[in-house]
Amino acid sequence: REAARKLIALPELRQNNNWGALQQLAQNCAQQTDWAMAAEAWEAVLKCLPRANDGNRNYYVSQFYGSCAAAYKGNGERGKAMDVWLRGLSLLTRNDAQYQQLLNTGLQELLPAKDDLDRAAAALDKQAAADGGDKPHLRVAFAEAYQRAGCAKERLHHLRLAADLLPQDADLRRQVADGYKKLGDHNAAVETYLAWAKFDPQNIEVYRALGDLYESLGRRDEALTAWSSMSEVRPREAERRRSRSTSPR
Repeated sequence: REAARKLIALPELRQNNNWGALQQLAQNCAQQTDWAMAAEAWEAVLKCLPRANDGNRNYYVSQFYGSCAAAYKGNGERGKAMDVWLRGLSLLTRNDAQYQQLLNTGLQELLPAKDDLDRAAAALDKQAAADGGDKPHLRVAFAEAYQRAGCAKERLHHLRLAADLLPQDADLRRQVADGYKKLGDHNAAVETYLAWAKFDPQNIEVYRALGDLYESLGRRDEALTAWSSMSEVRPREAERRRSRSTSPR
């Protein structure tokens, strides 16, 4: 370990962006299940990433942050594993393939326990409050992690925060409304659809879903009003739904 730490401390490895030796050291330590040393080596590698400008930076972020998190997990440091995972995700965007890969690494391999998730979520809340910003893709990551942990309410909380930050994301709004319906909070689902319609009044999907929800709640007049908003774009479908709601039962 002393030799390994001397190698990690060599300034020329980072100054010259010659971090291949550090990567090899981290991989060797992991193969020998020396997880503590592997984590130290991966942390040294991560410090080199800001200078990785060869077009593969996102790939490096996904691979190296995932490996560092796995090393911390192997050493029994689940909190640090979670922290590294989130640090990596914050450097990527939600549409990156590498983001999805790193997200899956956390969900499938780290398998964060609910206590770990709660602590990390509290830290994210504190950071967002301190700097006045928030990261929607991290909220989505938390939502997926809570879903894996079987925590529907916590999942919905983070989905709602992500949807508030990305009001144009129809998929997020749909997931929020569906989450409320599954929890039996139909009023909140209605409010979600109404907010969606206000932001995106040309989207017929929201009127279809809102009308169907009103119908399921026995609120036929409101269902008819919602479906009528579809008439300009989908007149036949709107008429079919209105007829269905007004026909004798």
